[in-house]
Amino acid sequence: MSPPREDGRIGIAVLGSTGSIGLQTLSVIDEHVDRFRVVALAARTASERFLGQVSRYSPEVAAVFEWNPALAESREGIALGIDGLVDVSTHPSVDIVV
Repeated sequence: MSPPREDGRIGIAVLGSTGSIGLQTLSVIDEHVDRFRVVALAARTASERFLGQVSRYSPEVAAVFEWNPALAESREGIALGIDGLVDVSTHPSVDIVV
């Protein structure tokens, strides 16, 4: 594991943030905000839940494999496709990928 960053917190990328393991990971981060911070979020498909997570955690990078056209929300700031998912996984502020 990498050492903590300047603010002392470890940067986490959560792949599949809307799924069971992703939700559990975010729950643990919420309980330890002094130790961890959400740097990146990714999900297979954009959803209201995912957009809520992006709003709540304000990650440096967020990505979905595919956009849900039924969402009226703007996808500004959310990367799409495999390149976006790679960006989430390899972002320089990420210390741990879950």
